[in-house]
Amino acid sequence: MRGELFVFVDFLLNNVFTDLSVLPQIDIFFKNVLRLIVVWLVKLPTLQSTFEELEKVPSLFLVDPKAAIVKAYPELMETL
Repeated sequence: MRGELFVFVDFLLNNVFTDLSVLPQIDIFFKNVLRLIVVWLVKLPTLQSTFEELEKVPSLFLVDPKAAIVKAYPELMETL
């Protein structure tokens, strides 16, 4: 699943839409993506202990949801 959000956003940004009726839905999608990134940035400082755990066990994100949230940074920051 990693990378799918970035690819989807990139596709929407680079596509030429002939049916303009889809633009409001695309606008809503982009606003939701931005909201996701902002919420992630706000939540990130509260996950300091998870950062420390990830330094000790780099693959922790495979089994720990908090670690997976922390490890989402490449895709979210590149999408931004």
